[in-house]
Amino acid sequence: MSRNKTFRKKLLVEGANDFHVISALCKKYEIVENFKIVDANGFETILSRIPSDLKEPDIEILGIVVDADSDIDKRWLQLSQLFARLGFQLPAYIPNTGLIFKSQDAISIGIWLMPDNQSSGMLEDFSKMLIPPEDLLLPEVNKYLEKIEMGKLNLYKPIHKSKAVVHTWLAAQETPGLPLGQSITRNYLSANSDVSSKFTSWLSDLFA
Repeated sequence: MSRNKTFRKKLLVEGANDFHVISALCKKYEIVENFKIVDANGFETILSRIPSDLKEPDIEILGIVVDADSDIDKRWLQLSQLFARLGFQLPAYIPNTGLIFKSQDAISIGIWLMPDNQSSGMLEDFSKMLIPPEDLLLPEVNKYLEKIEMGKLNLYKPIHKSKAVVHTWLAAQETPGLPLGQSITRNYLSANSDVSSKFTSWLSDLFA
């Protein structure tokens, strides 16, 4: 993805994994690299920088990809209230295909809530949806994690279960433990899933 100094079209993401997953999907779907992905290092940082990014004189498009986390309604409320204070009236609910909103001053705003704009969760929930449905390993991974949870051996929080699932699954691939972005590039995670198609369609439409 373009890392040049053109800031007219930006996509803010929460972390490095988001950056690399989105970059890998863009390559798979041959999306034109006409925007800059910015690793903002966390949701709170994204919230704090949105006002200044929107005030940049040449800004045309500002996209935002963040985790819904444990409460998608709360996350959407945080974003819509912030944009309301900045003069942008977003809809009451995010569309399941992601938001694309064009303001009166011609700035386009895009928002995608990981994993799918409908569910609470995060990037790893999105990535889990890229595991092929016919995969035989995933049920075994789920059984393993259920067993250690029954024995109270797991140290992860319930909200992070998807991280445990995806990274345990990746640990058993031909090259164990690849990061999420490389796992898409190597076709361990499928770029042909419904959710990846929806996401890349949103991305293409936003930055067209």
